[in-house]
Amino acid sequence: MTVQQIIDRTEGDLVQEEDQFTALCYAVITRFDLDGCSRLVSERCAHCRSLVREPNGTCGKFDCPGQTAPDARESFFDIAVDVTDHTGTLTGCRMVSRVAETVLCCDVATFLRQTDTQRTVLKWKYLLDRCAVRLIVKRRSAVRFQHLYSIVDCAIADPAEVEAKLKVY
Repeated sequence: MTVQQIIDRTEGDLVQEEDQFTALCYAVITRFDLDGCSRLVSERCAHCRSLVREPNGTCGKFDCPGQTAPDARESFFDIAVDVTDHTGTLTGCRMVSRVAETVLCCDVATFLRQTDTQRTVLKWKYLLDRCAVRLIVKRRSAVRFQHLYSIVDCAIADPAEVEAKLKVY
């Protein structure tokens, strides 16, 4: 799908029938702020997997054992990425956990030990290069006021594959 097709489907009636859909988009990553000031790592409770919102905080769930154990947190990648093709841009796509580890070829602890120069090198492996980006698109809900674009796979695209499958729409 192109970016415009994804946007049309999220704004149209089709999404009313289902909570989510998947898409393969051949696009360029236009925001991948690994060496800037964007948040790249978040924490979750090791017991219930809920997001821990406060730095060095505890789990916010009332009945979770992690509420009294501040050391029961685990870090995970939570990177905002913009994906652009010839039809538009999807802003704020999320690249988390395993996908980010695969793309960056390292885990969170290794990444946090890297210098800005090393992070810049990592960023430029993907930034402004045509990628095959697989997304899960979740529709808006009462809790989430905007669509969620979650990247489930990202790899540098083979130019022959892009040429054969790129939509003009």
